[in-house]
Amino acid sequence: YAGALGRQLWFFTNAPATEENNQMRLTWGLSHWGELAGVYPPARQALITLRDQDATHFLDGSGTAELYLEIANLNRVLDDRAATVDLFKQVTKQDSNLAASCYYIAEDALILAGEYNLCLQNIGNPYARYQSFVQNVQAQRAMEQHHEKMQAHFPPDSPLATPLPNFAKMATNDFVHQVRKLVEILVATGHQDTAEKI
Repeated sequence: YAGALGRQLWFFTNAPATEENNQMRLTWGLSHWGELAGVYPPARQALITLRDQDATHFLDGSGTAELYLEIANLNRVLDDRAATVDLFKQVTKQDSNLAASCYYIAEDALILAGEYNLCLQNIGNPYARYQSFVQNVQAQRAMEQHHEKMQAHFPPDSPLATPLPNFAKMATNDFVHQVRKLVEILVATGHQDTAEKI
């Protein structure tokens, strides 16, 4: 277990700074670390220590959305989403621009905590937000259609003709999820008419 923790710490702090490695660090890397923490208390303490160091650094004027994402993922593995909400509240008081850039990361935790007014403060114009969801799903569907047209030019046994996951369905599911959250925030903050129009 001690050796496994050493490798987790090394990977998390020393993996080359590429987007792919960062995604691996914050997804399966942390999930494996969380499994280790479930059977080896020093691994859990190491997660807490890292999270607390990151939170201190985030609030000392060096905060970025990328660092907030790391902290939120550490809190997810620690099953401490309340800490994600508390940190967002602190940064909202200190730096509203930084809070705005971190909002999309905090939104789910804020909704679960019932912090609907704080959500409303950060979503901006609800109609504009809804339109951004519409534009995003339309763009993803157009990409899917383009890909299907391109595949039709290759023989059926070509590796290039291999069907990809149903991105259109994934985009639709994400659209529904985002709109549902927006409507929930609006209803919970007394904006029923706007929610119904959306």
